[in-house]
Amino acid sequence: MRNLLSIFVLILFFSCETPKQEIVDSKILFVGSYTKKEGHVDGKGNGISRKDWNVTKKGALETHFYKRVNPSFLTISSNNKYLYAVNELNPNDGESGTVEAFKIDEASELKSLKFINKQKTHAFAPCHISVDANNEIAFVSNYVGGVVAVYPILENGGLDTASQIIQYEGKSTTDRQEASHPHSTTISPDNKYVYVADLGTDKIMTYRIDFKNKQLVPTEQKFIKMQNGAGPRHMDFHPNNAFTYVMNELDRTVNVFDYDASNGNLTQKQSISTLPEGFSDFSLCADIHVHPNGKFLYASNRGHNSIVIYNIDKDGLLTLVGHESSGGDFPRNFAIESSGKYLWVANQNSDNIVQFAINESTGELKEVNRYDEKTPVCLHFFE
Repeated sequence: MRNLLSIFVLILFFSCETPKQEIVDSKILFVGSYTKKEGHVDGKGNGISRKDWNVTKKGALETHFYKRVNPSFLTISSNNKYLYAVNELNPNDGESGTVEAFKIDEASELKSLKFINKQKTHAFAPCHISVDANNEIAFVSNYVGGVVAVYPILENGGLDTASQIIQYEGKSTTDRQEASHPHSTTISPDNKYVYVADLGTDKIMTYRIDFKNKQLVPTEQKFIKMQNGAGPRHMDFHPNNAFTYVMNELDRTVNVFDYDASNGNLTQKQSISTLPEGFSDFSLCADIHVHPNGKFLYASNRGHNSIVIYNIDKDGLLTLVGHESSGGDFPRNFAIESSGKYLWVANQNSDNIVQFAINESTGELKEVNRYDEKTPVCLHFFE
């Protein structure tokens, strides 16, 4: 009888134990969007939005908005404390485009944004911003006006007045290349060099970062010339720091380079199409990313509306794996989670974001979820 009573007490104790909390797998995705009508887009977005993705609730996505004007490109500092956004403004909007700094409230579960300050970009249609790994300098590309602006980062994460304004001149062979159009500033993984992709002149300008004076200094190579009419737009480096890949918007190709970390030199060794053989309709390239495992490269095609998938061999060379529909119209920026499990695409003209699962053995993509989002342009995870 005493044994039965002991068993009953134990059962009662465990049945009254506080239930374990559900483990929540969640991620925060910041989205930049066009908010007003421009010549190339019917902007309908709400500015910067924060998406809270909850895996345990079947991919539920909660949205919070920060009203800004045309925040078309975002980046987050490597210490995860600050978010920076360009406001893609044209000459009808004022004397210049602008760039804004925000503090990410780490004490808040929602990681809300708090505005710090704003600086002018000294030209128009700023379309890209990058921040060095030491969180000391920010680099902004202005598509209209041919200007790259360099900003020291203040102790509070804000942007100081520009320490350098670099003006580019020149043109190339197509109607889109009537003048210089800097489209991105890519920082090498070793944090030594910056590469400016100038769509208008078919050049990649090469610089060493002068941290003391917060400026860019041309390397001995100075620039790399792409094929005529290529229209270099974005770049990404391989995780092994030995190769880099240039996405060419206009001729729909990816160029492959060896990277020499000793001097920043780039040496081209391959150019490959982003489109299926025989496809001749309208299409423009947009974004490019290497998978974290270094085995695959992805790039987006606007018009063909696809993500092209390449295998990367031991020498950094590419072979086509295939194409996956972007799940919408005009895929712009896309992001790969640091885990390497998922790839997310911003489809600008169909007002949606599509999530794909990545097969880490083959590189192939499988659609998982679709989410509504008005004219999304840029995706950046807080991880």
